[in-house]
Amino acid sequence: MLRITVELVPHGDEDRAKEIAQMVIANDGTGDPYLGNYEGWIGADEYTDEPAKFGIIKGHDRSKGVWELVRLMLKSILHENHTPNQEKQSLSQRLLRRLAGREE
Repeated sequence: MLRITVELVPHGDEDRAKEIAQMVIANDGTGDPYLGNYEGWIGADEYTDEPAKFGIIKGHDRSKGVWELVRLMLKSILHENHTPNQEKQSLSQRLLRRLAGREE
């Protein structure tokens, strides 16, 4: 799992740094050493554990690196309107529960 955190650091003052956004990208385990399949999301409702926006990447060429994966996931999340798998044991639901501290 990758967690990408965006912080605002006003005038470079670390004491005033504040997290303003977060994205999670998780390997769904169905790829191979060369191509990966991923689920990702930005934001999550703290009460329902639902992602604010959700994305899917299939067949990512791992040799292109992490920033290409982040770029593709942002494109998927912001433009393709995927919906998360609602099954209790789906990858996104398990990770959202774990990240929210509600692991069963």
